[in-house]
Amino acid sequence: MTLGTGFPDDYLQAQIRRRLKPGVVLKLFRRMDDGRVHEKRFVVVHVDAHTTTCVINSEISPFIRARPSLLRCQVMMQVAQHDFMHHDSHIDCSRVRSFLTDEVIADLMTRPEWILGDASEQCRSDIIAGIKSTETLSVSDVARICDALAGEGAGCGVERKRPTSKEVLSRSPEYPPIWLGLPCPARVISI
Repeated sequence: MTLGTGFPDDYLQAQIRRRLKPGVVLKLFRRMDDGRVHEKRFVVVHVDAHTTTCVINSEISPFIRARPSLLRCQVMMQVAQHDFMHHDSHIDCSRVRSFLTDEVIADLMTRPEWILGDASEQCRSDIIAGIKSTETLSVSDVARICDALAGEGAGCGVERKRPTSKEVLSRSPEYPPIWLGLPCPARVISI
């Protein structure tokens, strides 16, 4: 469903809020790891005061390909199941990006057509599996995101132990977990 810009602001804002839910794919201008602002696609994985997303990339970066712990968190988004995509792409579930929901809504008010569509049920299941595999999120964050994607109360069976910061850093010193508050040097390929 495409929202038009001819509606009154309060109506448009209400419709954007209604559509802003786990599984929806958005296009936004955001600052990426290279420090530049890019027009990127994101899949929403949780919404409250912040909209939590995973970035969608055209290709898997060499940085991620060289790290099995990150590579296993990449989810294919096939154009055959998502007609709003231009080509097969990859959702990076190894980490999440969070934006203020009010800012996301304000951005979409100027470009409501950037609410592109919904991830298929299979893709959502794959995203849940990718999120469960990541070592960069706490167990409680994984559970919160998986529950949101699966539908509240569905449960996602997260039972893994959160690794200590020492364990994570010893496995992948170039890619510190987000919950440590350290920057990530990964480069994101622009779509």
